[in-house]
Amino acid sequence: MSDPSDRAVLVTGASSGIGRATVELLSSRGCPVWAGARRAEDLGSLSGLANVTPLSLDVTRPDDVDRAATRVRTTDRGLFGLVNCAGVANLGPLVELSLGELHEVLAVNLDGVHRMVRAMFPLLRESKGRVVNISSIGGFLVEPLLGPYNISKHALEAYSDVLREEVAPLGIRVITVEPGAFQTRIVDNGLRRHGDELRRRWTGSDSVYRDQVLQTLAYMEQPNVRHRLEYPLPLPVAQAVAHALFDDEPRPRYVVGTPEELGAVVDRLLSLAREANESHPTPLSREELARRSRGEKPA
Repeated sequence: MSDPSDRAVLVTGASSGIGRATVELLSSRGCPVWAGARRAEDLGSLSGLANVTPLSLDVTRPDDVDRAATRVRTTDRGLFGLVNCAGVANLGPLVELSLGELHEVLAVNLDGVHRMVRAMFPLLRESKGRVVNISSIGGFLVEPLLGPYNISKHALEAYSDVLREEVAPLGIRVITVEPGAFQTRIVDNGLRRHGDELRRRWTGSDSVYRDQVLQTLAYMEQPNVRHRLEYPLPLPVAQAVAHALFDDEPRPRYVVGTPEELGAVVDRLLSLAREANESHPTPLSREELARRSRGEKPA
Protein backbone atom coordinates (compact mmCIF):
# COMPACT_ATOMS: atom_id res chain seq x y z
CA MET A 1 0.00 0.00 0.00
CA SER A 2 1.53 3.29 -1.10
CA ASP A 3 1.68 6.40 1.09
CA PRO A 4 -1.25 8.69 0.17
CA SER A 5 0.41 11.78 1.64
CA ASP A 6 2.49 12.36 -1.50
CA ARG A 7 -0.11 11.25 -4.06
CA ALA A 8 -2.44 14.05 -5.17
CA VAL A 9 -5.97 13.03 -6.18
CA LEU A 10 -8.75 14.93 -7.97
CA VAL A 11 -12.34 14.01 -7.06
CA THR A 12 -15.29 15.25 -9.13
CA GLY A 13 -18.79 15.50 -7.67
CA ALA A 14 -17.24 16.19 -4.26
CA SER A 15 -20.12 18.20 -2.83
CA SER A 16 -22.01 15.29 -1.24
CA GLY A 17 -22.57 11.56 -1.11
CA ILE A 18 -19.81 9.31 -2.37
CA GLY A 19 -17.67 12.19 -3.61
CA ARG A 20 -17.78 14.00 -0.28
CA ALA A 21 -17.15 10.80 1.69
CA THR A 22 -14.15 10.06 -0.51
CA VAL A 23 -12.71 13.54 -0.05
CA GLU A 24 -13.15 13.34 3.72
CA LEU A 25 -11.50 9.93 3.95
CA LEU A 26 -8.56 10.89 1.76
CA SER A 27 -8.18 14.15 3.69
CA SER A 28 -8.04 12.25 6.99
CA ARG A 29 -5.23 10.10 5.60
CA GLY A 30 -3.12 13.10 4.63
CA CYS A 31 -3.76 12.85 0.90
CA PRO A 32 -3.65 16.13 -1.06
CA VAL A 33 -7.09 16.38 -2.66
CA TRP A 34 -8.49 18.57 -5.39
CA ALA A 35 -12.25 18.58 -4.69
CA GLY A 36 -14.46 19.53 -7.61
CA ALA A 37 -17.94 20.94 -7.03
CA ARG A 38 -20.29 23.40 -8.73
CA ARG A 39 -22.00 25.39 -5.95
CA ALA A 40 -20.26 28.10 -3.96
CA GLU A 41 -21.60 26.84 -0.62
CA ASP A 42 -20.18 23.37 -1.28
CA LEU A 43 -16.82 24.81 -2.26
CA GLY A 44 -16.79 26.80 0.97
CA SER A 45 -17.53 23.71 3.03
CA LEU A 46 -14.82 21.70 1.29
CA SER A 47 -12.26 24.43 1.93
CA GLY A 48 -12.51 23.73 5.66
CA LEU A 49 -11.09 20.22 5.27
CA ALA A 50 -7.39 19.57 5.82
CA ASN A 51 -5.31 18.87 2.71
CA VAL A 52 -8.23 19.82 0.42
CA THR A 53 -8.19 22.41 -2.37
CA PRO A 54 -11.67 23.14 -3.75
CA LEU A 55 -12.14 23.47 -7.50
CA SER A 56 -15.10 25.14 -9.17
CA LEU A 57 -15.87 22.35 -11.60
CA ASP A 58 -18.83 21.40 -13.75
CA VAL A 59 -17.77 18.35 -15.80
CA THR A 60 -20.17 19.30 -18.60
CA ARG A 61 -18.36 22.62 -19.19
CA PRO A 62 -15.12 22.31 -21.20
CA ASP A 63 -13.83 25.64 -19.88
CA ASP A 64 -14.23 24.46 -16.27
CA VAL A 65 -12.34 21.26 -17.03
CA ASP A 66 -9.56 23.10 -18.85
CA ARG A 67 -9.17 25.54 -15.95
CA ALA A 68 -9.03 22.66 -13.48
CA ALA A 69 -6.32 20.93 -15.51
CA THR A 70 -4.32 24.15 -15.69
CA ARG A 71 -4.52 24.65 -11.92
CA VAL A 72 -3.38 21.11 -11.22
CA ARG A 73 -0.49 21.42 -13.68
CA THR A 74 0.76 24.59 -12.00
CA THR A 75 1.57 22.70 -8.79
CA ASP A 76 4.73 20.71 -8.27
CA ARG A 77 3.02 17.59 -6.96
CA GLY A 78 1.40 16.45 -10.21
CA LEU A 79 -1.63 14.18 -10.14
CA PHE A 80 -1.72 10.52 -9.17
CA GLY A 81 -5.43 9.80 -9.08
CA LEU A 82 -8.61 10.90 -10.84
CA VAL A 83 -11.87 9.84 -9.16
CA ASN A 84 -14.92 10.46 -11.33
CA CYS A 85 -17.86 10.73 -8.91
CA ALA A 86 -20.09 13.34 -10.56
CA GLY A 87 -23.42 11.80 -11.54
CA VAL A 88 -27.07 12.58 -12.19
CA ALA A 89 -30.31 10.73 -12.96
CA ASN A 90 -33.74 11.53 -14.31
CA LEU A 91 -37.14 9.84 -14.41
CA GLY A 92 -39.30 8.66 -17.28
CA PRO A 93 -39.98 5.85 -19.79
CA LEU A 94 -37.50 5.81 -22.65
CA VAL A 95 -40.15 6.13 -25.36
CA GLU A 96 -41.37 9.38 -23.77
CA LEU A 97 -37.95 10.97 -23.25
CA SER A 98 -36.47 13.40 -25.75
CA LEU A 99 -32.90 13.15 -26.97
CA GLY A 100 -32.15 16.18 -24.83
CA GLU A 101 -33.41 14.45 -21.69
CA LEU A 102 -31.36 11.36 -22.46
CA HIS A 103 -28.26 13.38 -23.24
CA GLU A 104 -28.61 15.43 -20.05
CA VAL A 105 -27.67 12.31 -18.09
CA LEU A 106 -25.05 11.07 -20.54
CA ALA A 107 -23.43 14.52 -20.55
CA VAL A 108 -22.47 14.10 -16.89
CA ASN A 109 -22.20 10.35 -16.34
CA LEU A 110 -20.29 9.47 -19.50
CA ASP A 111 -19.17 12.55 -21.43
CA GLY A 112 -18.01 14.22 -18.21
CA VAL A 113 -15.84 11.23 -17.35
CA HIS A 114 -14.28 11.23 -20.82
CA ARG A 115 -13.67 14.97 -20.67
CA MET A 116 -11.87 14.63 -17.31
CA VAL A 117 -9.81 11.63 -18.44
CA ARG A 118 -8.63 13.44 -21.57
CA ALA A 119 -7.76 16.61 -19.65
CA MET A 120 -5.82 14.79 -16.92
CA PHE A 121 -4.22 12.10 -19.08
CA PRO A 122 -0.80 13.82 -19.48
CA LEU A 123 -0.49 14.15 -15.71
CA LEU A 124 -1.63 10.58 -15.09
CA ARG A 125 0.79 9.28 -17.68
CA GLU A 126 3.65 11.13 -16.02
CA SER A 127 2.78 9.72 -12.58
CA LYS A 128 1.72 6.27 -13.82
CA GLY A 129 -1.39 7.00 -11.83
CA ARG A 130 -4.92 5.70 -11.53
CA VAL A 131 -8.42 6.45 -12.77
CA VAL A 132 -11.29 5.38 -10.51
CA ASN A 133 -14.72 5.60 -12.13
CA ILE A 134 -17.76 5.48 -9.87
CA SER A 135 -20.27 3.36 -11.71
CA SER A 136 -23.15 1.54 -9.99
CA ILE A 137 -24.75 -1.87 -9.69
CA GLY A 138 -27.08 -0.10 -12.14
CA GLY A 139 -24.25 -0.69 -14.62
CA PHE A 140 -25.25 -4.37 -14.52
CA LEU A 141 -28.93 -4.22 -13.59
CA VAL A 142 -31.81 -2.25 -15.10
CA GLU A 143 -34.83 -0.54 -13.54
CA PRO A 144 -37.88 0.76 -15.40
CA LEU A 145 -38.16 4.56 -15.60
CA LEU A 146 -34.44 5.00 -14.84
CA GLY A 147 -33.27 4.13 -18.34
CA PRO A 148 -30.89 7.05 -18.95
CA TYR A 149 -29.08 6.33 -15.68
CA ASN A 150 -28.77 2.61 -16.44
CA ILE A 151 -27.65 3.32 -20.00
CA SER A 152 -24.99 5.75 -18.78
CA LYS A 153 -23.64 3.31 -16.21
CA HIS A 154 -23.63 0.36 -18.62
CA ALA A 155 -21.70 2.59 -21.01
CA LEU A 156 -19.31 3.62 -18.24
CA GLU A 157 -18.55 -0.04 -17.56
CA ALA A 158 -17.55 -0.53 -21.22
CA TYR A 159 -15.66 2.77 -21.26
CA SER A 160 -13.65 1.75 -18.20
CA ASP A 161 -12.89 -1.73 -19.53
CA VAL A 162 -11.63 -0.37 -22.87
CA LEU A 163 -9.64 2.39 -21.21
CA ARG A 164 -8.08 -0.13 -18.82
CA GLU A 165 -6.71 -2.15 -21.73
CA GLU A 166 -5.50 0.88 -23.65
CA VAL A 167 -3.57 2.62 -20.86
CA ALA A 168 -2.22 -0.42 -19.03
CA PRO A 169 0.96 -0.49 -21.18
CA LEU A 170 1.61 3.08 -19.98
CA GLY A 171 1.49 2.03 -16.32
CA ILE A 172 -1.91 3.63 -15.63
CA ARG A 173 -4.52 1.58 -13.74
CA VAL A 174 -8.26 1.98 -14.35
CA ILE A 175 -10.63 0.76 -11.66
CA THR A 176 -14.42 0.73 -11.55
CA VAL A 177 -16.35 0.98 -8.27
CA GLU A 178 -19.97 -0.23 -8.41
CA PRO A 179 -21.94 0.87 -5.31
CA GLY A 180 -25.34 -0.40 -4.35
CA ALA A 181 -27.77 1.82 -2.43
CA PHE A 182 -26.14 4.39 -0.14
CA GLN A 183 -27.06 7.80 1.22
CA THR A 184 -26.41 10.31 -1.54
CA ARG A 185 -28.11 13.44 -2.89
CA ILE A 186 -28.79 12.02 -6.35
CA VAL A 187 -32.57 11.73 -5.81
CA ASP A 188 -32.84 15.05 -3.98
CA ASN A 189 -30.78 16.81 -6.65
CA GLY A 190 -32.93 15.35 -9.40
CA LEU A 191 -36.16 16.41 -7.70
CA ARG A 192 -34.83 19.91 -7.06
CA ARG A 193 -33.95 20.24 -10.75
CA HIS A 194 -36.97 18.61 -12.32
CA GLY A 195 -39.55 17.60 -9.68
CA ASP A 196 -42.10 20.37 -10.29
CA GLU A 197 -41.71 20.12 -14.05
CA LEU A 198 -42.19 16.33 -13.95
CA ARG A 199 -45.37 16.59 -11.87
CA ARG A 200 -46.90 19.22 -14.19
CA ARG A 201 -45.92 17.30 -17.29
CA TRP A 202 -47.22 13.93 -16.19
CA THR A 203 -50.35 15.13 -14.39
CA GLY A 204 -51.62 16.49 -17.70
CA SER A 205 -50.34 13.62 -19.80
CA ASP A 206 -52.47 11.00 -21.59
CA SER A 207 -49.49 8.62 -21.81
CA VAL A 208 -49.97 4.96 -20.94
CA TYR A 209 -47.12 5.48 -18.44
CA ARG A 210 -48.81 8.39 -16.64
CA ASP A 211 -49.90 6.56 -13.48
CA GLN A 212 -46.65 4.61 -13.21
CA VAL A 213 -44.55 7.77 -13.41
CA LEU A 214 -46.71 9.73 -10.95
CA GLN A 215 -46.70 6.86 -8.45
CA THR A 216 -42.93 6.58 -8.72
CA LEU A 217 -42.55 10.34 -8.35
CA ALA A 218 -44.76 10.38 -5.24
CA TYR A 219 -42.68 7.57 -3.77
CA MET A 220 -39.42 9.39 -4.48
CA GLU A 221 -40.73 12.58 -2.86
CA GLN A 222 -41.16 10.88 0.52
CA PRO A 223 -38.49 12.36 2.84
CA ASN A 224 -36.85 9.04 3.70
CA VAL A 225 -36.64 8.09 0.04
CA ARG A 226 -35.70 11.54 -1.25
CA HIS A 227 -32.75 11.71 1.15
CA ARG A 228 -32.11 7.94 1.05
CA LEU A 229 -32.17 7.80 4.85
CA GLU A 230 -32.96 4.09 4.82
CA TYR A 231 -29.54 3.38 3.33
CA PRO A 232 -26.10 3.43 4.98
CA LEU A 233 -23.64 6.29 4.73
CA PRO A 234 -21.23 5.81 1.80
CA LEU A 235 -18.05 5.30 3.84
CA PRO A 236 -17.58 1.71 2.50
CA VAL A 237 -17.57 3.11 -1.02
CA ALA A 238 -14.95 5.69 -0.07
CA GLN A 239 -12.86 2.92 1.48
CA ALA A 240 -13.07 0.94 -1.76
CA VAL A 241 -11.94 4.03 -3.67
CA ALA A 242 -8.97 4.48 -1.32
CA HIS A 243 -8.00 0.82 -1.79
CA ALA A 244 -8.29 1.21 -5.56
CA LEU A 245 -6.07 4.30 -5.45
CA PHE A 246 -3.31 3.15 -3.15
CA ASP A 247 -3.16 -0.65 -2.98
CA ASP A 248 -0.20 -2.14 -4.82
CA GLU A 249 -2.48 -4.52 -6.72
CA PRO A 250 -5.95 -2.98 -7.00
CA ARG A 251 -8.79 -5.07 -8.35
CA PRO A 252 -10.27 -4.05 -11.71
CA ARG A 253 -13.69 -3.52 -10.07
CA TYR A 254 -15.24 -3.30 -6.62
CA VAL A 255 -18.91 -4.09 -6.02
CA VAL A 256 -19.83 -2.39 -2.74
CA GLY A 257 -23.18 -3.18 -1.13
CA THR A 258 -25.26 -5.80 0.60
CA PRO A 259 -24.99 -9.54 -0.12
CA GLU A 260 -28.41 -9.25 -1.77
CA GLU A 261 -27.14 -6.55 -4.13
CA LEU A 262 -24.08 -8.62 -4.98
CA GLY A 263 -26.36 -11.61 -5.58
CA ALA A 264 -28.52 -9.59 -7.96
CA VAL A 265 -25.44 -8.57 -9.95
CA VAL A 266 -24.11 -12.14 -10.14
CA ASP A 267 -27.55 -13.50 -11.08
CA ARG A 268 -27.79 -10.94 -13.89
CA LEU A 269 -24.34 -11.79 -15.26
CA LEU A 270 -25.04 -15.53 -15.08
CA SER A 271 -28.37 -14.98 -16.82
CA LEU A 272 -26.66 -13.12 -19.66
CA ALA A 273 -24.06 -15.87 -19.98
CA ARG A 274 -26.77 -18.53 -20.04
CA GLU A 275 -28.81 -16.66 -22.64
CA ALA A 276 -25.75 -16.18 -24.85
CA ASN A 277 -24.79 -19.85 -24.56
CA GLU A 278 -28.27 -21.23 -25.18
CA SER A 279 -28.76 -19.01 -28.24
CA HIS A 280 -25.71 -20.44 -30.01
CA PRO A 281 -26.05 -23.40 -32.42
CA THR A 282 -23.18 -25.19 -30.65
CA PRO A 283 -23.49 -24.21 -26.96
CA LEU A 284 -20.75 -24.95 -24.48
CA SER A 285 -21.26 -28.00 -22.30
CA ARG A 286 -22.10 -27.75 -18.61
CA GLU A 287 -18.60 -29.02 -17.83
CA GLU A 288 -17.01 -26.34 -20.02
CA LEU A 289 -19.17 -23.63 -18.44
CA ALA A 290 -18.13 -24.82 -14.96
CA ARG A 291 -14.47 -24.84 -16.00
CA ARG A 292 -14.68 -21.29 -17.33
CA SER A 293 -16.55 -20.07 -14.23
CA ARG A 294 -13.54 -21.21 -12.17
CA GLY A 295 -11.23 -19.14 -14.37
CA GLU A 296 -9.65 -22.21 -15.98
CA LYS A 297 -8.54 -22.23 -19.59
CA PRO A 298 -10.89 -23.74 -22.18
CA ALA A 299 -10.45 -27.45 -22.71
